[in-house]
Amino acid sequence: MLVDEGKLLALATVTAVGFRIGVFSNTYTVVRTTTLGDLTPAAGFQNQSLVFPTNPVLNGLFQGSSTWNPTTHTNSGIATQVLRGWYIVDAAFGRLWAAGNFPVPITVPVGDSTIINPASYDDTL
Repeated sequence: MLVDEGKLLALATVTAVGFRIGVFSNTYTVVRTTTLGDLTPAAGFQNQSLVFPTNPVLNGLFQGSSTWNPTTHTNSGIATQVLRGWYIVDAAFGRLWAAGNFPVPITVPVGDSTIINPASYDDTL
């Protein structure tokens, strides 16, 4: 879901400034008014560089979607983590661009990795 803050950032940013994707571990349902402060970054995981997404595609229902390139996230911490979702921030200012919940939590033991392939959907295009 492209959150409100991300929409404002999109209006202010014509070209891609670079993005970073991270994963969060707190039990939280992402909504349009979500801010970065609502999400708890998962311990042991580093935000990864992310390539700007494909151009949005309209699906005929006044919704658009955009797919980002997959990224690998490795748990380098000291304990197993349960990941609840992902978030994307712009690299220049660290402001939240988009976020989403996983359909089911992902458990990642220390030293293991998971691949995140987020898609952002927006119902206002």
